[in-house]
Amino acid sequence: YIGMALTSTTARAVWMDTRNGNQDIFTERYPPSPKVSIAGMILPRNIMYDKIPSNPLNATVTVSNNAPYNETITVMFRLQNINSTIFLSVNQTAPLLASAAINLTFTVQTQNLPRGNYTVIAHVLPVRGQTDMSNNTMTSLLQVHIPGDVNGDRIVNIIDLATVASRFGRRIGDPNYLPAADLNNDGVINIIDLSIVGSTFGRTG
Repeated sequence: YIGMALTSTTARAVWMDTRNGNQDIFTERYPPSPKVSIAGMILPRNIMYDKIPSNPLNATVTVSNNAPYNETITVMFRLQNINSTIFLSVNQTAPLLASAAINLTFTVQTQNLPRGNYTVIAHVLPVRGQTDMSNNTMTSLLQVHIPGDVNGDRIVNIIDLATVASRFGRRIGDPNYLPAADLNNDGVINIIDLSIVGSTFGRTG
């Protein structure tokens, strides 16, 4: 059975499926409601270090347009600690074609962040006419360690030195590449990373 449920602004196709012995009723709204959502957020690593020169962390946020309308979207990107103190807050606005997706890159500098745990938050503002905001926000965890504390136990010791040394020469994409052992985030674990651990050996915090 197929019918239509009509209002002054929308039409819904209605059908019934009785093949399983039950009367399952389905509807489909037309035109579909506008809806944009955060489809993903990728952090290439979730451990960084304070007070050492390093390349920034680039987070990639994917926004999907789940409706057949062109939209202009705004993504709010924030970094906050466990006390909800905001250390970074930036927005990006971009056009997003109907039924398409877009990747936006946000840069996080960590050298001046206090050691601790942070929440990375990406939120896409609802577009005009959007009523379903269930997937408009996504979060991820970022840890900032003291320099040289690869395993996060708050002391720079032989364990950290051995961890970096055992992965010496590894690059992004190589087997056994460990992002935390690439302390300056330049894509390769080398003498620079070893020297950082060596120069902070014994430090606690």
